[in-house]
Amino acid sequence: MSVSTINQAGRGNAAPSLPTILPAAITTVVMVMFLFYIDEGYYDFRWMRNAGNWLMFVVYLAFVFPMQWLLAGVLGRLAGKRRSVAVVTLLTLLADSLILGLIFNFL
Repeated sequence: MSVSTINQAGRGNAAPSLPTILPAAITTVVMVMFLFYIDEGYYDFRWMRNAGNWLMFVVYLAFVFPMQWLLAGVLGRLAGKRRSVAVVTLLTLLADSLILGLIFNFL
């Protein structure tokens, strides 16, 4: 049995697929930019001028990306055959909007 057969069967260590990494990366950047727009910039993008804010932006990306990757993987499996990057990205953004809405509603 070759390595490609094992990977196709789902039992090998296949590389992460683009339909889960790209939506996770896109939604992570969008979500963290939104949070920084609200929190650091006080509804303004002038926070981008400060290098210290960019350092914290990268730290936030590092913590949020694994959660988004997991969410994109789960939603990608639920999407089934329509598992394109655009579909998974939209589903992940909708889930993020719902989660952030619930968080801000109850705070």
